[in-house]
Amino acid sequence: RRPARSRSALRASGPRRWLMRRASSLVGLPDDPVGLMADAGVGVLPIHRRSGSRSSRAMGARDPKDRRRRRTSTARRRLVALAALALAALVLRAVAYLASWYPGDETIRASSESFLRLMFSRSGVSFGKTKSFAFSKEVTIDAGDSIKLTQKAAVVQGEISRRPRWRAGEDVNVTRHAELEWNADEKKSCFFRVHADAPAITFFDDGVTRVWRLRGLDELQLVRAAKGKADFGNPLKTHGHKEEEGEGNDFGVDDLRCVYFRAASSDAWSRFRQSGRLPASLKTDASPVRPDPLSDDTLLLINSATTLDMLSEYHRPLLNHQAYAESNGYAYVLALVKPFLLAGRSGKFAKHLALGAHLAAALESDRQLKLFGSSNDSDSDSDSFSERDESFAFSAACHVDLDAWFASWAPFGLYGAAWEKNKDVLFGDAGQIWLNTGLLCARPTEWAVTFEERVVNAVFSGADVLEDVVGVNEERETGKAVASKKSPSSVWSYGFQRDQPAVWHVLATTWRSEAGVPYEAQGCRAWHRACNPVENPIECWHWCHWDALQRWRGWRGTLAEAVNALPRVALAPRHAAPSRDAFAFFGDSFGAEDASETPPPMHRMCLRSCASVLRRFFMGVCGALTGGSPRCFPADVDKMSLCDGAGCLAQMASGGGGWIKH
Repeated sequence: RRPARSRSALRASGPRRWLMRRASSLVGLPDDPVGLMADAGVGVLPIHRRSGSRSSRAMGARDPKDRRRRRTSTARRRLVALAALALAALVLRAVAYLASWYPGDETIRASSESFLRLMFSRSGVSFGKTKSFAFSKEVTIDAGDSIKLTQKAAVVQGEISRRPRWRAGEDVNVTRHAELEWNADEKKSCFFRVHADAPAITFFDDGVTRVWRLRGLDELQLVRAAKGKADFGNPLKTHGHKEEEGEGNDFGVDDLRCVYFRAASSDAWSRFRQSGRLPASLKTDASPVRPDPLSDDTLLLINSATTLDMLSEYHRPLLNHQAYAESNGYAYVLALVKPFLLAGRSGKFAKHLALGAHLAAALESDRQLKLFGSSNDSDSDSDSFSERDESFAFSAACHVDLDAWFASWAPFGLYGAAWEKNKDVLFGDAGQIWLNTGLLCARPTEWAVTFEERVVNAVFSGADVLEDVVGVNEERETGKAVASKKSPSSVWSYGFQRDQPAVWHVLATTWRSEAGVPYEAQGCRAWHRACNPVENPIECWHWCHWDALQRWRGWRGTLAEAVNALPRVALAPRHAAPSRDAFAFFGDSFGAEDASETPPPMHRMCLRSCASVLRRFFMGVCGALTGGSPRCFPADVDKMSLCDGAGCLAQMASGGGGWIKH
């Protein structure tokens, strides 16, 4: 039993007991009310723990702060879990989007026509007329040389001249060329026929029958040929006509007497194969021409080439063009333009010489008919266009590239009927960011003839861009091509390698003078490095043409609206025919009563990538890890779009197809 303490001693020990109590709560020793601390003496009190300690929780303490802390911890864990789920969903959504996004020209077109006016190319980006950012190096978006090619590359339009040039002032006169060509052809008969049963073309070259065999012989045709059952259109053996160049492909365009060959009618072809009678008269032996049922136009279709080898890959497209023209009652011409007629220009400009010459011929024919009434009764002594007859009396002419074909049998009038009479030139909106010349139609007007002549004679620069720094700087300051000062006795004009930038240049120059488009031509900062490329001219369009168009006070927000608001040019809109109506445009049963149907796009191209962004990402990773191994990339595809033939066909068949597929 402990001795009793006095009252005074208890009062004296009060502060000490309070201090011990506070110290025990701070020290936090284990509670031991009956153990060591109890045996330490009368003045030692049990140690108290702070609220919320482990021992308190173990004893079932229910402090409010503890409950709040628990709720906060639980809410934080739930928030973290929800954030992780949202992030995972976002990543999966992004992956799914990238797996279904096939970028291409349509992506750039859509962004440039959005409210941002965002245009981007390999050298930079721009936002309307406010901001532009140039990259230090051009960004390449194709697959480079890593693409595997297991087949021989097809020659689409011949080899492009790297430095086309001619002496300054020596322009090609398109009208004069037409006059000389058809005056010289007064006694010529120039016809051709694409064979349906074999890959070959027979040329009736003013009395000399020549056969050019195309590529594409399959095994069945080879077997038939071995058995002597296939008719490859070699009439030289059968009918004994004059032969100058032999039976094989041992002649070229320079050996031909004619330049412009008219398609022989199926009747004339049958007569020739049965009796050997050569086509001779445009009126009796050419495919008959009749007005379009929708627009009342008489149409001329033109193909062109500068070498016969260019035709070798295109038996089916040529046969398609021939059948379409004959079925719809359109004239059809194959122009084999001799290089000397271009006088130093790139072979890409053969189409413009051929189209311009026929426009000039039609314009003169129309004049003669107005002057003399009937062309057959004309007594004029004029020395121009000796054949003044209905063969040149067409109201519109369309040049179609060899690698394009008619995917719809709808008549031209489906689009020509909406072609305004005050517009001289018609393009089809292919969905690209620029105007594509793969399909180019024009009316026989003075301006159209002059336009084609200006395109043929378009000058990229009067200075050698690689050597004449002074001349290039002068062109940047003046905004036009200038003559070089280095050698006045030998001044050259340097032309465009491709025809599209030349067409844009001539059109933009016209729009500058007639509508006030702020086009700078050679004064554009990117002109000399971007406007004469061998391949994709997107840099030229971005910095020198689109930039000027969207700065024009009449800009309507889209390329189609802007072009149609400008003078001289019409752009057929991109109709989106419903898939269920697409088949209405195939076959020869399409008539005027079907004009109310939604037509397919006039000009359809393979624009989107056939590989998604996600697939391209994995290709890029694989290529980076393996040093660009060909195994990382597909075979036999276009390097930029990664599309093969089947992929392009599937793409162009969607959304109602198209009239021309290219």
